[in-house]
Amino acid sequence: MPYNPNVPQALQRISATQQPILGNFTELNTDFNTNHINYTYVNAADRGKHNLVQFVTQAPLAVPAVGATEVGMYNKVPEAPFPITGKQELFVKIPNHAVIGAGDLDIPITAQLYDIGTQEGYFYLPCGLLVKYGYKSTGLVGQIDYPVAANIPVFKGVFWANATTHSNLNYFAVIRDYTTSVAHIIVVCVDTNGNVVTGENVNYIAIGY
Repeated sequence: MPYNPNVPQALQRISATQQPILGNFTELNTDFNTNHINYTYVNAADRGKHNLVQFVTQAPLAVPAVGATEVGMYNKVPEAPFPITGKQELFVKIPNHAVIGAGDLDIPITAQLYDIGTQEGYFYLPCGLLVKYGYKSTGLVGQIDYPVAANIPVFKGVFWANATTHSNLNYFAVIRDYTTSVAHIIVVCVDTNGNVVTGENVNYIAIGY
């Protein structure tokens, strides 16, 4: 029986409202038991606590609002510029974010895109930082194009690359030209004596915001 907000009323007879009131309590109990520990649970201290949190899917282009001093979480299929996974992802919403741009910050903390063909991917950290990673063949001097050209350039101190072709581990990749581009970075592979080597493959991780 659906919840009836119109009972009891001052002029209603008990005989007429008893069943609707019972129906209301039944409906409230059913709703409360959804993702909650019930009233009769053996450990009284746990009664009423959540045992699961579920989020309904937000409509396309819809983003829920939160208060200026609140933090929110919601479920939504990501849209650009976030990883277009085509699946429901969990977002964190931080209002008035002062570190990464102005206004509210909405971050899909479960979304990741990985291309098995190019062996590259990217995802966001809950704080809003963007992590780009992959595997590239550089040749003599390599321009590593990121899998997504989003956000401002990566932190210069938080770009890591490692040459992988040679098995003796005497080769590594270094940044040759730290660029302001959000789309790529230039690296060169050298040996332990500083000599440029060719034919290297590079694993990389780049972090920025």
